[in-house]
Order: sequence, then structure tokens, then C-alpha cells
Amino acid sequence: LVLRVAYFFLNKALNPTFYFPVMDSLYHHEWALDIVAGGTPGTDAFFRGPLYPYFLAVLYKLSGSSIAFAVFVNHVIGALTAGLVYLTARELFSRSVSMIAGLTVALYWVLVYMEGDLLIETTFIFLNSLSLLLLTMGIKRRKLWILAAGGFALGLATIDRPSVMVFFPAVPLAIWLAGRRRPAKRGWIKQSSVVAVACAVPIMPVMIRNYM
Repeated sequence: LVLRVAYFFLNKALNPTFYFPVMDSLYHHEWALDIVAGGTPGTDAFFRGPLYPYFLAVLYKLSGSSIAFAVFVNHVIGALTAGLVYLTARELFSRSVSMIAGLTVALYWVLVYMEGDLLIETTFIFLNSLSLLLLTMGIKRRKLWILAAGGFALGLATIDRPSVMVFFPAVPLAIWLAGRRRPAKRGWIKQSSVVAVACAVPIMPVMIRNYM
């Protein structure tokens, strides 16, 4: 977080496009401003996953459309992502391996740089990391509510960047592999179904809206 705060102030002071977004950042900025202003539903399907622009609109509503506030929140989310990676690794590996994994994410410059713009990647990577942690915990502990939370986080990541769904088949496979030696051989079907239903909860409103 210290690294990100330092970059935040340098970026704000020295980057000529900080307050004047360009390209993808501009697209998200204008979309969020439109939502804050009342929104125009339009007749087309969403051109991109809507989660980040709507999240950005919430930040703008709280801050009076402050780009600086939104970027600072991006950096906080990035710092939390490093913590999620550490905790996920801790579920599977030693403490030293987990520290290396967490610090790698914390210090990876590409992530810090992209958090300084109004881009989907910040929330997308955070939600993927959260989903991976919850699914790992749910599979190890055989807790349906944790699996449901992991599925819901994966659903949120999907309406941020839908291409993540290409990895969904790995979830029931992981559940099945983890449960091969357990007496309840069909438990993996129930657990996979819980993940799928929870994943569909945030996706369905967007699907229905796009269809209509």
C-alpha cells in the first residue's frame, strides 16, 4: 500500500492524462458519468462488462466525480489483492512460499501502473483472487456457503470481464479431484451445482437485460 500511495501522488502530479483519461479509461469515465447523471438505458447490449463502470459510478457519486478518489480506491483494491494471493497460497503451500507469492503481486509494477488508470483489470484481478481463495477454502473445508461465496465472486468477475468463464470447467474438476477418496462420491455434483447457481446470480440480470 505504501508503494501504491507513493505512486498515486507521483502519478497525480506528473501524469498529464491523470485528470484527462484517454482510450479505455475515457470510455469507463464517460460511462460512469452517464450513470451518475441518471443513465441512458439505450437499446444495445452492453459493449463491455458493466461491473467496473457501475462501480466507478458509485465512487463518483460518493466523491463528486473525483478521478483521484477513484484511482486511490483502485490502489487500495490492488493492495488487498496481494493479501488475497498470500492467503490463497497459505491454504496450499508453506508460509515462505505464500510470502513470496503475496510480495510478488504487491511489487509487480504492471499491476501498480494499471491501478493508476480507470481500467477493469483492478477489480477483475481482485474478484478472481477472491473467488480462488473462497473456492479453495470451500473445497478444503467442504463448506457449501464458502463455495457459494466463491461462485458469487466468480459471477461478479464474469460481468467485469466475461472471458473468465473459460476457466469455469476447472471448478467441478477441482472439487471432484479433492473428493475422490471420500465416501460421498456424488458430493462433488452438489458442491459444483452450488457454485454454478451462485455464479449465475450476478450474471442473470445482465443476460436478461442484454437479451431484452
